[in-house]
Amino acid sequence: MKTNTVAGTIHADTPYGVFDRVVNDLGVPRGSFKVTDIIVIIKQIKSPTGMTHVRRVVQVSEVLKDWENEPVFQDLMVYDKKSDSLKPTKELLNGKSVTIENILQTTTTYTGYEDILKDIYLRAWAKQKFVELTAMFPERLEGPNVLRVNKLFTEMFDKFKPLSGAKAEEEFKAEFEKEIKLTVK
Repeated sequence: MKTNTVAGTIHADTPYGVFDRVVNDLGVPRGSFKVTDIIVIIKQIKSPTGMTHVRRVVQVSEVLKDWENEPVFQDLMVYDKKSDSLKPTKELLNGKSVTIENILQTTTTYTGYEDILKDIYLRAWAKQKFVELTAMFPERLEGPNVLRVNKLFTEMFDKFKPLSGAKAEEEFKAEFEKEIKLTVK
């Protein structure tokens, strides 16, 4: 499967702020902004004392396509302070994501919306497992290891087909965890 991805960094606190920077500061025509599918907002979260900060993804939003002058966004995931994690929105969970519907229509891998959600959760699990297994050595979270683990995920995903059933998913997870330990240097 061939995919095309263009990713960039824009400094803004909200999806609308991204739109504003792209259109007003960079001069991209309003209508051209519609080719943007997903906006991920990352912020520094302060400790109660304000002495320490951590970066967190606080919002994942999609750009809806049915608008003329002002963009319309739909949150798919939002940050929950109590659990210190991203939580899916009812729009994501109830099959209302335009982006996921587009993925479903343009790939042959998934049998339905639920498969894509399982894939998202599996990828989140893999990222979390990578972070957990390298927590004692933060330098191992650098680019070369991220690339190795991403490649490992893809190769093992193709081999084990973890979306095909619970047993395949269990085998995938066990082997992935074992291989991360061997792959990350």
